[in-house]
Amino acid sequence: MLGNMLALSLMAAGVIAGAWLAFFALKKTRFENNGSALYFTPPSRTGILICMLFTARVLQIGIEFYLNRQAPIPRVIPQTEALHHPLTVLPFGLLLGYLATYSIGLLRWRNSQR
Repeated sequence: MLGNMLALSLMAAGVIAGAWLAFFALKKTRFENNGSALYFTPPSRTGILICMLFTARVLQIGIEFYLNRQAPIPRVIPQTEALHHPLTVLPFGLLLGYLATYSIGLLRWRNSQR
């Protein structure tokens, strides 16, 4: 992906947007410390929305490949370019940034409770 600057910049934008959403979700998360156990309740809408965006793109690629599997001339983007397509890297970067930042936030909260 280093040769495709549009895909690389959209991946970076997705990671930044995902990190921002995770920071927002961490503020809305309810944390509980019951002595021997630690619990948290995340805001479900944010995580579900991000996962649905990524899943929708994966399903779209799968349907395009399935419908065009016997076409002599590919009418869609080839498999090698499908992973570098801007509509693919943006939801992937969003998911990556959200999950990484949210996980780091949870680890920092857990370490502060001990």
